[in-house]
Amino acid sequence: MIAIPNQSEDCLYLNIWIPESIYTNPTGKAYPVAFFIHGGGFILGASSSEPFAPNPEDFAITNEVIYVSINYRLGHLGYLAHRGLEKEGTISGNFGIQDQVAALKWVHENIHHFHGDPNGVTLMGHSAGAFSVCLILVIPEAKGLYSRAVIQSGLCDYPFEGLEKGFKQGERVEIELGCSNLIDDLEVIQCMRKQPVRKVLESNFFFFFFLFFSFFFLFSFSFSFSFSFSFSFSFSFLFLFLFPFLFPFLFFFFLS
Repeated sequence: MIAIPNQSEDCLYLNIWIPESIYTNPTGKAYPVAFFIHGGGFILGASSSEPFAPNPEDFAITNEVIYVSINYRLGHLGYLAHRGLEKEGTISGNFGIQDQVAALKWVHENIHHFHGDPNGVTLMGHSAGAFSVCLILVIPEAKGLYSRAVIQSGLCDYPFEGLEKGFKQGERVEIELGCSNLIDDLEVIQCMRKQPVRKVLESNFFFFFFLFFSFFFLFSFSFSFSFSFSFSFSFSFLFLFLFPFLFPFLFFFFLS
């Protein structure tokens, strides 16, 4: 979640589209449900701006399904791991996934009000949304809340970092927020909570470009398998050459 104007922590909403046939040709049947999770590297994105999602209205009408898209917390707001949070009794590092499971529970309990079948929910996700689907499939609290899954451009065997690596990233965040001078982890968390949300979001910016840079480097070298090493090598160094010139523009674009 990069610091773009008009962003807010108040993001835990979901959207529901239903086919017209529910009213034009009522049968009383319960319709299957498509539950879509947007991508964005767990850092940015929204249910309203997923380029690889189907058109909700067309999808609901054409397939005669209830289409649900959700939002969830991103970046440090959604995936910060910190020992101070653990000392408070919170399982940190996966708030965004917890949001997704909470939305799935809501759908299971309420979708019948929209003529949906709570036992016919298909999980769908693209990119980070696909990784999320993989995680939901193994979360005990989500068992029984879905019947099948569609995974778009995601790997269920991706080597996610463990909690200890997350704690180290959390320590870097506390430095960025100016709270590293405190000794007690609980005091550090209280200090971090007092920071403006915009400042927390801006601290995601540099992590985003590290991810962006890494993606292009891996993407370009992947061409060596299907094209030529020289093309891949040239593409990588072209990006390395252009990145210093693009960085100031992108910095002011996202943070202005």
